[in-house]
Amino acid sequence: GMTGLLLDTKLDAQQLEYVEGVRISAEALLNVINDILDFSKVEAGKLDLEIIEFDLEQLIRHTRKGFLNSTEEKNLQFEIDLKSKFPVSLKGDPGRLRQILTNLLGNAIKFTSSGKVCLRVSSERETSESVQIRFEVEDTGLGIPAETLPKLFQAFSQGDSSTARRYGGTGLGLTISQKLVELMGGSIGVESVAGQGSLFWFHIPFQLGQKQAADLRVSPSEKGLDLQGLRVLVAEDNAINQKIAMAQLQSFNCRVDAVSNGMEVLETLEKIPYDLILMDCQMPELDGFETTRRIRNASAKIRTIPIIAMTANAMSGDRERCLAAGMSDYLSKPVKTKELGQMVAKWSAKKSY
Repeated sequence: GMTGLLLDTKLDAQQLEYVEGVRISAEALLNVINDILDFSKVEAGKLDLEIIEFDLEQLIRHTRKGFLNSTEEKNLQFEIDLKSKFPVSLKGDPGRLRQILTNLLGNAIKFTSSGKVCLRVSSERETSESVQIRFEVEDTGLGIPAETLPKLFQAFSQGDSSTARRYGGTGLGLTISQKLVELMGGSIGVESVAGQGSLFWFHIPFQLGQKQAADLRVSPSEKGLDLQGLRVLVAEDNAINQKIAMAQLQSFNCRVDAVSNGMEVLETLEKIPYDLILMDCQMPELDGFETTRRIRNASAKIRTIPIIAMTANAMSGDRERCLAAGMSDYLSKPVKTKELGQMVAKWSAKKSY
């Protein structure tokens, strides 16, 4: 978070290079930690899906944007081939689906030095209530030796002993992807020839949703909602996290105050009218869960304020616990500026819990 804020300041060329190096290293470390956390959740049976309605074509467009810089840097062709017209609304876990696609596309780009990477998406079976979607990620990269294919989806396994040294990574991405696909009721596989590239495929059944295109494709942030003057209270006992959240919110022209525990939240709300609260769950004296319960049972002027949970907890059930306490929504730490902006915009448009 601090690195992102530093990159938004005036830096000379050398400083920018150094800070960008720190950011890239931090992102790499975060990816390793996230892989290990996800693998731990899988092993503990604590990885659950969040079933909501989403627009598949929008998800694919957003996923593609995340890889444009890396494909341009390597001078690779990056093709998206949508072989079907998909229903506007599907029911599933778009975050986990995007994670699978990100794993597969990231690997394809990492192991391809020239040529192209292609994502193909097609509809296999559609009924009045459901549809099965097939995804294929094909590249013209290194390929995988035949003797390696059977162990490719094993935890901490990579193509050969030198792969981790040359390309990095934990060897968990494909294992996690396989578990996610199977959790969604689908299957995953690979076809590859050493030196000729690889094709990873998976298919997942989805229920058809009921929402219309306008409900799914336009978020408050995309409408250009002005956050000027929005008053936000940050409840966070960690001083560094406090600074990051305040600076992120101030970049959206919000008016921001910060307190360190739940008792201070309740005292402050009696004096100042806030439009939204960012609530850390683990705080001394009075934690975020109990603070939220008290707010929801308080006077009419504060009980409807949207409360966004901020938590470092990563196990299944945490989101449900936050919502059960009366919180409006949920952000996992570390919170990125763009995600925070979208969340604040979403709830500032609603104005109340």
